[in-house]
Amino acid sequence: MFENTNKKVVYKCGCEATGDNVATFCPIHGDRTIKGDTKITSFGIDLSLTGTGLSVLDGGELLYSECYKPKNKSGPGRLIEIRHKVSEIIDKFQPGLICLEGYSFGSKGRAVFQTGELGGLIRVLLHKTGIKWIEIPPSQVKKFATGKGNCGKDIVLQQVYKRWGMEFKTSDEADAFVLAKIGTILLGHKEKLIKAQDEVIKVLKESEPAGVAKEK
Repeated sequence: MFENTNKKVVYKCGCEATGDNVATFCPIHGDRTIKGDTKITSFGIDLSLTGTGLSVLDGGELLYSECYKPKNKSGPGRLIEIRHKVSEIIDKFQPGLICLEGYSFGSKGRAVFQTGELGGLIRVLLHKTGIKWIEIPPSQVKKFATGKGNCGKDIVLQQVYKRWGMEFKTSDEADAFVLAKIGTILLGHKEKLIKAQDEVIKVLKESEPAGVAKEK
């Protein structure tokens, strides 16, 4: 993230900085230095009360991946922890697009309300950042990763490794990676896509960030 230089650095946004350790990204606007290649940064979020998948891609380069598990196991404290972590990643990487996986509607009992509370909290956070974001249905995430929208999580893990050579310990991280991958494509990163992936991208392009992509 840092380049050793005593020279003045000019960012694409027009800001300048000097010093021994100058950030590659403008600390105010997030733009890269002019001398660097323009890269496309996307942040994928697979929300969960127990293990939230977080992934940041800059073009084809994986900058960050984690399955975040809050210390608090219930109540408002848990929601605040997850919100803080998501906010921290946004501030650090300043993504051009945030891709949030939509509700799965698979929760039962009290988890339904708690999942809804978390989802609402994060959506308000994304809205306040002013950064473009899009909500992507789980079926579209699965279809982009595997070619089918109704497969199991183990298949997504398998296909992420097969297609992109990325091996993750949890399905949460794998889902977040796919979300971030979709984001880079939407931002203009060039990558060879199969028919199913092309179909997903076409559907998502019809959704204006921030917005909810269509379920197909």
